[in-house]
Amino acid sequence: MNLQNAQTAAVILLTIALAPVAKSGETSLRHTAMINAPIEEVWDSFVTTEGLQKWIAKNADFDLRVGGKMRVNYNKDGVLGDANTIENTILSYEPMRMLSLKATRAPVGFPFANAIKDTWSVMYFEPQGDAHTRLTISGLGYTDDAESQRMRSFFDWGNEATFHQLNEMFTGKTTPDDRNANNRSVPVSQRQLVKEVTVKGSLTTVWHAWTTNAGAKAFFAKEPQIQLTPGGTYNMHFSPENPVGEKGAEGCNVLTFLPMQMLAFDWTASPTTPELRATGAKAQVIIELAPVGPSNTKIRLTHTDFKSGPDWEKNYDYLEQAWDTVLGRFETSLQVNDSRIVRADETWVDGATIVSKISHPAKRQDFEITVPASTTEVWTTLTTPAGIKTFYPTNATIELRPGGLYDLHEGKPNRVMAFIPNRMLAVTGSAPPKFPNVQKGGTWAVFYLDKLGEDKTRIRMACVGWKNGDPEFDAAYDYFLKANAVFMNMLHRRFVEGPVKTEKLAPGE
Repeated sequence: MNLQNAQTAAVILLTIALAPVAKSGETSLRHTAMINAPIEEVWDSFVTTEGLQKWIAKNADFDLRVGGKMRVNYNKDGVLGDANTIENTILSYEPMRMLSLKATRAPVGFPFANAIKDTWSVMYFEPQGDAHTRLTISGLGYTDDAESQRMRSFFDWGNEATFHQLNEMFTGKTTPDDRNANNRSVPVSQRQLVKEVTVKGSLTTVWHAWTTNAGAKAFFAKEPQIQLTPGGTYNMHFSPENPVGEKGAEGCNVLTFLPMQMLAFDWTASPTTPELRATGAKAQVIIELAPVGPSNTKIRLTHTDFKSGPDWEKNYDYLEQAWDTVLGRFETSLQVNDSRIVRADETWVDGATIVSKISHPAKRQDFEITVPASTTEVWTTLTTPAGIKTFYPTNATIELRPGGLYDLHEGKPNRVMAFIPNRMLAVTGSAPPKFPNVQKGGTWAVFYLDKLGEDKTRIRMACVGWKNGDPEFDAAYDYFLKANAVFMNMLHRRFVEGPVKTEKLAPGE
């Protein structure tokens, strides 16, 4: 995703420019946006130290004179003038009408250090009534040189974050402190990056946008590559004309999904952390959808499974702003269609478990129990061998990572697909020997933990991947309507009656 991270994000102020479509060889960029504030406030947000500090970074200053400097440092522990400082020189200006800047210093590690020297930018401010301002930004000085064109592609899509961020500041949604406060009290390896928005679009339309090439092209990337199956491709090429490795999100895959409800995929490190990206490092992204009435949908995005180190910190900062931009673009891309909400064909109670049989929009089974335990206790029970042993008769092998083993049957190839700690776990399915084709794979289960109180948790399990019209899969579907209820009842009993001593299951049970 070719957006800026916390350190290189301010390069939007070095080459501050956008265009809806980038074409190789072009020497300029131009973009116009409507800002929800009067012209005096928009002007001050760019040309005063106080204005910059409200939305760009706390470490920023501006000296409004020809030859004056605009300096920004995104490192919260840094100081203006250090190696991470971005500097622009003011070429000319006309108060509340025009401002022209030239990049005179890039932050350490900026990947286009040579190309940036030839560029400059011009900003035009136009009042639109008393409460709005049209802001036009032109970036000039790009050449046919490969580095210059890669830099142009880099800013072509990503710099839309500038306008989104500015508008959010004026609507009171974010400040630099807000953007830096998300889980900053814990190491990056323990953080979850969570974003939520409600958009004007039906559940069907929103699902289509995230899971099809045509849908994703409208808001996400110029060249999406999506194969909606576990292990299928989920690439987003923001700059498809660039060489391999510089196109955008490459080498990404679908981890798991629940039709019309949840999509999980892995995501590579940003091009702004090239050494981390070169290692093939990935984290997980989980998109969850919920209908809000007939024509609105709530989107919850969770980016998790970050690792430790300075590059992961930079990557986290980058993604924090990048996902705001993606979600900000989303609503304008939608065309509202009829919703296809998941509804049960039949629902019944089996012991402590509510069982639902569902055929539309995709065949699935749902199971639900409520237990007197915290989500943390339930999570530990489901994701550790010691926890499994407190209710299920097996010596489990569990490796809590995408692709790691989740073997409850001593030898079965079940795998972890995706997870959100203390909230969601998706694993591949298995089956007894009497269902050999089902046993080979194709089904999977997703557990959700809903906190109902400090010591009360609802556990939901959905099982999907069933083939329609296949006699063996049909028989296995009926078998697991009962078998999965047995599993959930055992889990319920563990929290109601306490950990149990169990004997191992006989073969095929």
